[in-house]
Amino acid sequence: RDLWCLDLSTWKWEQVEAKNGPSARSGHRMVHCRDQLLLFGGFFDNLREVKYYNDAYVFDLHFYQWHRLPTEAGAPVPQPRSGCCLVADGPAGAVYLYGGYYKKKVVMQQFDSHKDKADVSELSETGVEFRDTWRLDLFADSASNTRPGTWTQLKKSGHPPSSRSGCSMLLHRNRLVVFGGVHDEDTPDGDGLVSQFYDDIHTYSLDTGRWHAVTVERAKLKQAAAGGGSE
Repeated sequence: RDLWCLDLSTWKWEQVEAKNGPSARSGHRMVHCRDQLLLFGGFFDNLREVKYYNDAYVFDLHFYQWHRLPTEAGAPVPQPRSGCCLVADGPAGAVYLYGGYYKKKVVMQQFDSHKDKADVSELSETGVEFRDTWRLDLFADSASNTRPGTWTQLKKSGHPPSSRSGCSMLLHRNRLVVFGGVHDEDTPDGDGLVSQFYDDIHTYSLDTGRWHAVTVERAKLKQAAAGGGSE
């Protein structure tokens, strides 16, 4: 649960002492927006149970204080998850979230003919990959009557990325750019994973709410390099 600051002029680390921060967790994400750090989500595993989070905490870089970002009761919020993508839009005072991952428990049947049906079911875990996109407003906007901590789910149309987690995302010219990621599936025996890694690119227009798959062409080599240079 520690927070550290790296001084880029001296390359020295300094631990930041601040109370009321997030609970112990991993797999969370953090971004810098204006004079704040925003931390969202993650999970905690104590080897007996795994708990996923969808809370958001803000660290004020002026006062060096943590506080939990409040949300209105009944207001829409992303489901608990880890490994999502976060990117900040400083001028707008907003953060965008895409995707993420969590494990849910499902009932598995063993189909043992020598046991009663009630005795052969057991709980197992299966991974779920999110494909939703959200906007979080960190600052109040009187013009739109937006309160800090307001989550808005963005519409999904076009050609979004396939199910995956661990991708990277940035904001460029009012578009979210998503690259790569991995899709994991459990093996039939439940003891392993089959993973598919991606190197594709998708963009999401914040103006139209539409996803686009980007076709990347390999750069052509110069004639001299292709021919091995001059004779």
